[in-house]
Amino acid sequence: MELKNITPEKFQQNYFRTIDSIKEQCLKNNRRFDELTIIIVSKYITSSSLKELISTNLIKDIGENRAQLLRERYETINNAVNWHFIGTLQSNKIKYFVEYIKLIHSITSEKLLSEINKQALKKNKIVDGLIEINTSEESSKTGAEKEAVFRLFDFYCNEKIKNNLTNLNIQGLMTMAALNADELKCRKSFSFLRKTLEQINNKFGINMKVLSMGMSADYLYAIAEGATHLRIGSIFFE
Repeated sequence: MELKNITPEKFQQNYFRTIDSIKEQCLKNNRRFDELTIIIVSKYITSSSLKELISTNLIKDIGENRAQLLRERYETINNAVNWHFIGTLQSNKIKYFVEYIKLIHSITSEKLLSEINKQALKKNKIVDGLIEINTSEESSKTGAEKEAVFRLFDFYCNEKIKNNLTNLNIQGLMTMAALNADELKCRKSFSFLRKTLEQINNKFGINMKVLSMGMSADYLYAIAEGATHLRIGSIFFE
């Protein structure tokens, strides 16, 4: 994919149009706009363009799906924003960004839980993360299978009691709706994630609150179903 350059003026035009649509959807669904975290997905634009856009002071949270690029951008562009890792997570890449990260959205296994904790210990940092669930059941999508999620929390909660995951804090769940799905299918995925969060909280006596769901094509449906974190990219850079 060829990375784009976009002017601050064009970005601001797209940004305010999108934010207006989010605020309108919040009103329709009795949601508060200030409860949402809007993550700008930066994979579409060049590093030089991203640096220029950060200077508009409109961007507070950036989502990156490549570990080494996240590290490069953090170190060379600006560290005054919150950085989120939203891509497929590989255990050997966690070391590249663990000390910089605000939130890891794509944890899918016990191995990744343990490796994040290991790397966080080395940096003397508490890392926040989300468990990614494949709610669309598409083979092309990453994420833990539905039936594996409760086993994953069995591990996380038990190990937490044993003080073996002292530097990792799971705050909620993440998902992606099916590609080109209609409203019904999108909302089914997002509703499932919300209900699963409630079930896990009840079963394990925890109080997770984060639901990372909704991208450029379906963020309005995600808001209606209770999203707390939206991962939006392409519509900001049209």
